[in-house]
This record gives sequence, C-alpha cells and structure tokens, in this order.
Amino acid sequence: MKITSLLVLLALSQSAFAGDTETTQCQADGSQQQLNACAAEDFARADKELNGVYKQILSEYKDNPLFLEKLKAAQRLWVQLRDAEVEARFPVAKSETGTQVWGSSYPMSVDGYRAELTRQRTRQLHLWLDGLPEGDLSAGSVRWKQD
Repeated sequence: MKITSLLVLLALSQSAFAGDTETTQCQADGSQQQLNACAAEDFARADKELNGVYKQILSEYKDNPLFLEKLKAAQRLWVQLRDAEVEARFPVAKSETGTQVWGSSYPMSVDGYRAELTRQRTRQLHLWLDGLPEGDLSAGSVRWKQD
C-alpha cells in the first residue's frame, strides 16, 4: 500500500512539474533527494495559491469585519487540522525522526499530502470569490454571483 501511494505521488509530482522550468527537474526516475525537493516546491506553490486566494477574500470582504474575524479563526484552525492530519497519516514518536520511521521518502510523502490538503482548502475558499447563485438562501456570508 505504501509503495502504491508513493508511486501515485511520484506520478503526480512528475506531471505537476512538467513544463515548469524554474523548478527542480522532476522525473519519476529521479533521485529521492530530487523527488523530495519537487514535493517541497509543489507544496510551496499550493501554499502560495492558498494565501493568494485568502488575501483576495480579505480584500473583497473588507466591509464585513465579523465574517473576516470568523474566517481568520477558521483558517488558523484549518492549519492546525492540516498539520494534525499529516501527523496522523505519518505518525512519528518524539524520540524518532520521520525518515527513521517512514524512510527517505518521508519528506516527499509529507509535502505531497500537505499540498493535496492545501489545494482542497483553496477550492473551499474559492466559494467566497466565485459566489453562489442569487437567491440561494443557504449562502450565508458567501456573496451571490454577479451575472
């Protein structure tokens, strides 16, 4: 199961970086060090995208301070949840290191999972930018789409 997950992550890493000339050359047959670097860069890109969407929401909803207060609290908790999810998926005792427990692919695996969770959160946050159809009574703080 671990090997299958790693192979899938490897394939995703390769496709995620195809054509991106400013990153480490990511190839399925690259060294583990290269694969770890590719996964770290992928997570950095996902995190940058998330922060961009988050900042855009802060800007577009600046007239709704109560919502922003609640969003900021939710985002802080989401970061804690993301980190806890990663730790649950790849548990490491305080007396050990990740590579001792999970091998040299540990950094790649952790960053790959962080990137996946971060992209999920980015899609969630996009709701506040994309909006919902006008008249949706369950929209809450989400604005209606502008036609």
